Formats: sequence, structure tokens, C-alpha cells
Amino acid sequence: MCLAPGCHNQVYARNLCTRHGGKRQCAVDGCHQHARVREFCSKHSTGHVKKRCVHDGCTKLANARQRCVRHGGGRQCRISGCGTHARSGGYCRRHSKASSSQCSTSAPGGDDDEQDQLVLGTLNFDVPIEDVDWNWMDNAASPVRTWIDGDKPEIDFDCTQEYLGSLEDLLV
Repeated sequence: MCLAPGCHNQVYARNLCTRHGGKRQCAVDGCHQHARVREFCSKHSTGHVKKRCVHDGCTKLANARQRCVRHGGGRQCRISGCGTHARSGGYCRRHSKASSSQCSTSAPGGDDDEQDQLVLGTLNFDVPIEDVDWNWMDNAASPVRTWIDGDKPEIDFDCTQEYLGSLEDLLV
């Protein structure tokens, strides 16, 4: 409880509640707001000054190593020899699709084409069923089959984008 007589508020600091001096006041005369940034309230503080890129003539905000992305402040693409900024999963835009195309398109653990055809034969597609590429389905189902068999599934999350893209192509 607050040390102020008759006050039953929860203490904040120095055994006082915020109303009775538990928080510091703004240093500007006449301002009764609580100090937020150093000794000033948010109205009277100068705000945080963001650092700029150290490259001569650059006015962009620094990202890492005191540089903007253009001048070396961002992560590089994982592909050796590529100096482009990494955007997603450690790859640049150009190599993000190339890295996902390295994914396996054959299903481990056997061929279940007949079972797939029975299940999906009841669905209504706008394209002939012979024109559909079913490899995405085998790859997506293999971790589930492994899980059902009692083993820990090995999911290649780098290939997720490729699977979803294939599924998207089917539904469009």
C-alpha cells in the first residue's frame, strides 16, 4: 500500500503510488505528466533520433553495421556468389524459387496413385483429371503417413512454398 495517508493504491516505486510520487514528473515547468523518455513526458521529449547510413551522401536509415541495405547493412543471399539482399528464408527474390525447386518430387514410401485417384475422383475439377500434376500431393502426404506409422516426420519447410504454389495452380 502507498505511504500517503489514506491512500490504498498499489505502490509503484519508493513505497508510493503513481499519484503520490511513485513516478517521476516531467522536467518542464508546469507540466504534470509522468516522465517517459529520460526526464521528459512524451509531449516534451525530443524523440529518438534514428541513425543514418554512414556511406557518403546516403540519407537512408541504417539497418545493420551502420549501413542501409543498399550499402551493405542487410543479410546477403545464401547462394554463393550472389550479393543481393536476402528477403525470405535467407534467399533473394531471384533464388527463393530456385531453392524451392531443389525439393524432391518423388514420394518416399511407395506409390499410392490408386488410393489418391479414388479419393479425388469424387471431387469436381474444372480441368481434366489427367492434366493434374499429383506430385505435390504425394510430397505433402508423406509426413502425415510417417506420423501415422509412429516415426517423427521430417518436413522440409523450404519446400512448403512449392507445395502451396502447386496447390494454388490446381485451384485456379
